[in-house]
Amino acid sequence: MRGFASLLSAAVVLLGVTSALAQPPEPTRDTTPCGKVAPGPVSVPDDFSLSYRSGPTNASWGTTRTTTVYASGRATITDSGSKGRGGPRVETSTERTVSKQAVQSLYATVTACDFFALNESYFNRHVMDGSSSSLWATASGKKHHVVVHHYPVTRFYAVVSALNKAIENK
Repeated sequence: MRGFASLLSAAVVLLGVTSALAQPPEPTRDTTPCGKVAPGPVSVPDDFSLSYRSGPTNASWGTTRTTTVYASGRATITDSGSKGRGGPRVETSTERTVSKQAVQSLYATVTACDFFALNESYFNRHVMDGSSSSLWATASGKKHHVVVHHYPVTRFYAVVSALNKAIENK
């Protein structure tokens, strides 16, 4: 019986070791800081727009908010979601005006954070549910989309913070 217990114990240890090796690696962090924001007025391209979407990964679990700011200063905030699981989808939209200085500051942050060089996806494979965030930017004919799912990306969140500040200051 002792031989069987030792064998069983060794099998459990071996199973634990191989199970640990089979796990995906812990995601690395992208803590690259933004560069310095250019002082003074910035020339914003006419086609500049920035959209931020945040919400649950499962569309039937809550509300998704999309905030968009355009070079003109026009801004929209759209909330869409269902009331309760499986309920009908409801969408509300609000229009705002953002000051020229706030749009310039937002564009300067996008540039300083080198947004167009970010990866298209930062995905933490250890978290299968919850929420995700996306940013879409257009400037000078270039378009870029970045999705973040439970992953620390310093430059991404700096742009999100600048967008929120622009919307709050109107």
